Amino acid sequence: MFEKANDSSFSVTGSIQEIAGRLAEEQEVMRLLEVTTTPKECTLFVLGSKCVGKSSAINKFFDREEHSTRPTLALEYSFGRRIGNGKAAQVLNVWELGSLNNAEQLLEVPMRTHGLQQFAAFIMIDLSQPQRVWADLDCAYKGLRDTAQHIMDQGMPQMRENLERCAVNRVKHDNPDLPTLNLLPFPVVIVGGKYDVFMDLEPVVKKH
Repeated sequence: MFEKANDSSFSVTGSIQEIAGRLAEEQEVMRLLEVTTTPKECTLFVLGSKCVGKSSAINKFFDREEHSTRPTLALEYSFGRRIGNGKAAQVLNVWELGSLNNAEQLLEVPMRTHGLQQFAAFIMIDLSQPQRVWADLDCAYKGLRDTAQHIMDQGMPQMRENLERCAVNRVKHDNPDLPTLNLLPFPVVIVGGKYDVFMDLEPVVKKH
């Protein structure tokens, strides 16, 4: 009787192990399916001086034909999607801010729509107007900083900690300037536009 019970016990144990194995395999398949079908999204926010070539840069990045670029009045959105070699789909959201003037509410739209975790900013400055370089850069930077700070203040503490940790990792923990830096929670790239015009300016104007 005990032998029969033992046989039954082994049979049940074997069935449980088989079921657990099948469940584990199904979960792995679902995980791989999710990885390969769920797009990995990143967001790029392009802002800076007015009429500096932001739209042209975006069109060139997406390999779009550029016939006659009209000025961006407020905020424009575009995206690109790429799939290659059976890997997960990659989605790039691109937002373009037409003007820095009175743009406080518009600055929030890309950050609140997609979050700050996979966010980056691209500031374009008009080098053909040296007298405006610092003002435009300062306005763009402060707008990004204040908006990001406002969003993080309203978010979960854990999200804020993760963003701050990633910001520190980008500049390295051993950076001697780290204690004095006011880090943004996302990468920022600063680019000078209309460099060809800048090169033709008088030396006195360039030094302005």
